Amino acid sequence: MYPWIVSSGVCAPDHMTAMVRENISGFANAFIILATPASYGVHRMSEQVLDTIDPAALLELRLFDETHELWVHRSNTGSDYTYRMADDDYLKKQISGLSPSFFQDVSHYREEITQKIDMNAAVLPDTKPLDGYRTFYTTGGGLCTLPIGKENAVTLVSYYSYDGDGRAHTSDFRVSGFTYTSDFSTLKGSNERRGS
Repeated sequence: MYPWIVSSGVCAPDHMTAMVRENISGFANAFIILATPASYGVHRMSEQVLDTIDPAALLELRLFDETHELWVHRSNTGSDYTYRMADDDYLKKQISGLSPSFFQDVSHYREEITQKIDMNAAVLPDTKPLDGYRTFYTTGGGLCTLPIGKENAVTLVSYYSYDGDGRAHTSDFRVSGFTYTSDFSTLKGSNERRGS
């Protein structure tokens, strides 16, 4: 198992909601992404949101804050879920005694990447947003509602592992949160390398 993964496994649909509830205690100011074949939603984590989950229809759930993510997913309805809990604090503990000391540096295992949220500022939606949410059109024309205020970027964490020859590759990623920036040229991570 990778050093950032606290737990992982397979879960039947009728046990999925209970498994999520068992794993939410360590999250602070968390968000939750829910994806079904018919919808995609991002919400602030609450008991009310958990109560709306339909395990029979859900394809993916990402419960996340700045340091943790519970990812529950499956490729089609009717199959079991696969889940994993990623935790940056757990990663730090797991690598603390590695030798050589090069491998004790958390930057060799993770990188934060900030990406601009696709917003079309020229077209304003005619719907009143929910309290604490922002509704906007994407440049492709889709209507999107996110639990954000002035934030205009999403922060992702990429995790790296090493093969037997010491070559690093991206093995996992998670969502970390939302942020605001006025200058996208200063973003760190993959956007910087791509020049976007």
